[in-house]
Amino acid sequence: ILAANAPAGTYELTYEICELLNPTNCSSNQVQVTITAPGIDAVADNLGSINGNMGGTTTVSLIAADTVNAAQAVIGTNPGEVKLTVTPPIPTGL
Repeated sequence: ILAANAPAGTYELTYEICELLNPTNCSSNQVQVTITAPGIDAVADNLGSINGNMGGTTTVSLIAADTVNAAQAVIGTNPGEVKLTVTPPIPTGL
């Protein structure tokens, strides 16, 4: 009844039932459907160490262990994908 990837919220739908032998004998009603937001589990990552004098990078994926609705999280712009944001404050020097 509701499209895939519908935003979380409460939706009210109206439906009608009619008797087959007497098609004008009908009754309608409304029903509420609640869609909940998908479960997101961001798991703490260990990025290893980087020599502070030399600097460097890490190749560890920040989302390798993270899930959305129990499936691997994917960074992107499509429905069901996630956005990665670094939350301030960012330590000096990074």
